[in-house]
Amino acid sequence: MAVCPETTALCREAFAAESIELAVRVLESYDGEQAERVHQSAVRLSNGRLNRLPHWLRCAERGIDALLWYAGEQQSPEDSPEKQAMAADFLGGLMDKELINRPQRPS
Repeated sequence: MAVCPETTALCREAFAAESIELAVRVLESYDGEQAERVHQSAVRLSNGRLNRLPHWLRCAERGIDALLWYAGEQQSPEDSPEKQAMAADFLGGLMDKELINRPQRPS
């Protein structure tokens, strides 16, 4: 699914210059509901770390409500923005740990 200009601009703000094109291509792989909203939430949740982007898109594929909750776009009365941010940071850390623990390919 095509990425809107606003999301591309968000990618320019969030990711290193050499990663923008790849980030947009990763976003294009999501063809589920509310694509623009999902794209922008995933970019924000990635905190400039390209390795997190596909994880957040998979989260949306499993259930868009979960992604929007982590992004702080959906709340229930017992939720606080701090709780949501802490949960998103925790998951982001797990995503980074997976990257660190991935076996290296032989050269």
